[in-house]
Amino acid sequence: MSHSVPRRYGLPYDSTMGDSSLLGTVYSSGVFISHASRVRSAGELRAGDTMSRHQQRKRYLAQLLEALPQAFARKKLDVWIDRREVSAGDEFDQAVCLSLIRCSATVVLVDRDALDSEYMQEEARLLGWRKILEPELQIVPVLLGDVTALDFARSPLGRSGGLSHLSVLTPASRKQNRLVAQKTAIEVSNHIDLVPLAPKAARWVNDLAHFIGQAPAHALDEAARSLGIPADTLAAHREKHALVAAALLNSDLRDAFVVMRTLAEYLPQEDRRAAVRRVVPLWVDLDDARMLMRVMDVPPERRIVHLIAGRLLPAGHAVLRAGASQDNVQMAELSSIAGEDMAAELIARYDDKLRSAMNFEPGDGPDEVHEYMSMVNTVAFALIKCDQVPPPVIREVLLVLIKRFPGVVFALVSDTAGRLAKTIHGPRINLASDEQSDRRTWHLIKQVESLAGTSAGTDVG
Repeated sequence: MSHSVPRRYGLPYDSTMGDSSLLGTVYSSGVFISHASRVRSAGELRAGDTMSRHQQRKRYLAQLLEALPQAFARKKLDVWIDRREVSAGDEFDQAVCLSLIRCSATVVLVDRDALDSEYMQEEARLLGWRKILEPELQIVPVLLGDVTALDFARSPLGRSGGLSHLSVLTPASRKQNRLVAQKTAIEVSNHIDLVPLAPKAARWVNDLAHFIGQAPAHALDEAARSLGIPADTLAAHREKHALVAAALLNSDLRDAFVVMRTLAEYLPQEDRRAAVRRVVPLWVDLDDARMLMRVMDVPPERRIVHLIAGRLLPAGHAVLRAGASQDNVQMAELSSIAGEDMAAELIARYDDKLRSAMNFEPGDGPDEVHEYMSMVNTVAFALIKCDQVPPPVIREVLLVLIKRFPGVVFALVSDTAGRLAKTIHGPRINLASDEQSDRRTWHLIKQVESLAGTSAGTDVG
């Protein structure tokens, strides 16, 4: 049976965890339910829709949301449902991020209104990135009413976080009444089969929460408010430091600077430095980070990506953002300066640098490399600055290194896209913006690092 969080807290969340929602757990076996239950005004409806059909959809969705906790309870699984009435144009509530990071599965209820829900799109971006880090994470889009798989794939929601690449669940009945809602809830719960997850995204949150945990409650409250976390959530929450950390994961570097500036004076220097190291890569867009990590899904001989960035350091930040700064994500930065026989010299230098970074002996061949990376579940990136290297040389170097180091992602870093367009057939991710924006970003990075008494330093050319 579903229990509401006590109204003295004013929290508009429902859960099956008694007096605490999934927001208050360190790790959870809970299922997050993403939905768009707000009743829209007539002016917000899509062309061809009617208020009568819209209200019928919302009644059915309410019935389904009521039935799902009971259905999951039969499997001894908890659920977390956000029941706020989110108005059009309302900012995304970053308090939800902790549940999105700590849930063990997600059900995305897709009716006509969900297809263009900006709130659900924001949830999808974070979930999609988690799915790349934790492939075993179950995210199940459930198509309701007359929504088709094609409708979903073409919609803003389907395009967010790569949700359109997931298998969808089409309930046996498309009717909309209470009895069907109960049957659909059971069908949905039967579709969820939880498996143990390596909590990679949650570990980033827990690490940062640990580093900022010594800040006093009033400072954490101020930091949370700067992130837009509602006061009623703060009043009820037992883990304010985790709430702030999870919200930062879905924020940008400007928000991180405000938070760290608020908390820095209360933190021991070692913790302050560790926190700053984790938040600096937040300037990289989460969708770009997901695209970068998706390269791991292609065969080892095709793991090449083009990062458009003026330096290797921003490319390194992209790798850290993509991998949530995990220990199993290794990175080697390779400069492009060489002599007359450029290809041979670069191959020898890169081979030596990669073996050193990954602790391989000179005699270790491709089989040993592949076996090791599979055994320890390691993701390795080789960042190559190639503005001064002719494309034919880049191609020659890559052909050799890909064979020697199967599974390594080779990220070619250049100032512009044009010169490598015919050399790289993998994805292209633009980390650079206009010159003025890049200067602002670099200045902001230095401001954040100054809070820890460090600086951005020099870059590898």
